[in-house]
Amino acid sequence: MNIKPRNCKIKTPETKGKVESQNRFMDWLQPYNFEFETEEDIIKILAVITKQCNNKENDTTNIKPILLFNKEKEHLRPLPTKEVLNDYMYDLKQFKVPNTFLVRYRGIEYSVPHNYINKVVSLKELNNELHIYHNRNLIIKHKMSKQKINYTHEHYMAAMKAKGINEDSIEEQTIKNLEMLGRLN
Repeated sequence: MNIKPRNCKIKTPETKGKVESQNRFMDWLQPYNFEFETEEDIIKILAVITKQCNNKENDTTNIKPILLFNKEKEHLRPLPTKEVLNDYMYDLKQFKVPNTFLVRYRGIEYSVPHNYINKVVSLKELNNELHIYHNRNLIIKHKMSKQKINYTHEHYMAAMKAKGINEDSIEEQTIKNLEMLGRLN
């Protein structure tokens, strides 16, 4: 590509601000050269530097950054709960829902509504519950179980209706089948 790297001259308009900021930080550390040996020593030195920076008036605003931060803190909302933050994590396991409308998690199967058959769902374990999502929308939460097959009553009934089973006997047959599945352990 015929690119030749060149060193930047510090404190020139062509040098990026990020480089300048890092160079400034290194200048602040320079007086402490050889005064630290452990990570704890560096942390203490950085605390001193941070305190100095926060209490030094800004050249542009003539206000200390710590004062602005304290004023801004009044308007900040608390951090979201861990559950909300976990929803933004992308380490979800994804599965295509089979015709049984059961998804397998750690060797145990959990039901989803039958209209998700052949669709991809994501699974995430939170607080001893299995959260099942489709397109980042929560479909259902199942309590973690040791039972091999876990249908909800509603999912099983809806699937039986979709199969065209006689509506008069659906409730009775659902209860009977779910009891039999419960004995599979």
